[in-house]
Amino acid sequence: MDHLGARALEELKLTDGERIESIKRRRWYGYPAAEMTLLRFQELFDHPRGPRMPSMLLIGESGNGKTTLLDRFHTQHPMCDNPAGEGKIIPTLLLEAPPSADENGFYNDALDLICGVFNHNARTSEKCSQLKGLLRVVGLKVLVIDELHNIATGPGPKQQHFLTVLKYLSNELDISILCAGTDEAQGAMAWDKQIESRFEVIQLPLWRANEDFLRLLDSFESRLPLRRPSHLASEELSTLLLALGKGTFSRILALVTAAAVRAIRSGKERITRQMITGLDDTPGSDSLKRAG
Repeated sequence: MDHLGARALEELKLTDGERIESIKRRRWYGYPAAEMTLLRFQELFDHPRGPRMPSMLLIGESGNGKTTLLDRFHTQHPMCDNPAGEGKIIPTLLLEAPPSADENGFYNDALDLICGVFNHNARTSEKCSQLKGLLRVVGLKVLVIDELHNIATGPGPKQQHFLTVLKYLSNELDISILCAGTDEAQGAMAWDKQIESRFEVIQLPLWRANEDFLRLLDSFESRLPLRRPSHLASEELSTLLLALGKGTFSRILALVTAAAVRAIRSGKERITRQMITGLDDTPGSDSLKRAG
């Protein structure tokens, strides 16, 4: 059982169904690139308030862990009670960028998360003013926006206006903006060079055949409550997972997860090449859903 960590060893005592539920449960894997990126996010959070606050844009392929990193950062700085006043302290606010750079939709989503009660029919300028007031009260430090590439579906001037709104909020509230998206998000930034210059771009690369990738597979295996070692980091399985997973974190994890479920249901208690190749390489596909 040397292939298992302490928690996975304990989970071997569970029923097959309980082990499968455990395998499917979302977990945090702190690989080096992820930990380094979180440290960069923390730099934003710790930056003293002042004019022209720094901001960041995390760029990566779809499914390569950007949302997971934003969620992790957000949960590290959760909402808490305000002992010095009414309401809550909200150090980070996590939103998804609205399709077509819809400014009004952005305000609706933000206000709904903060207070839940507001006039949906109010003018956009009134919602902006209300949001600014609330963000001051709750002490926001970093506004986090996922899927920034969503705004690229709107016309160029509208994209530029939405980015101007973000710059305006940053200036008015002395807050940092942390965004994530695909290459299209960086393209949208190019509409305004002044805005683009405020955002430090961090690339989240695809996985490659190196020691970091093998360590990641070892980390996966140590958390899977399977009675027999699968040797995911072997040349055969690591090469297969990298190819079918197309180098993206979520695809690779989905393949390992679905294959581990098969390993329990088949009674073999280890992941084999056949279990992996029998799955579609696209997470969320019918074959992966059936396997899970």
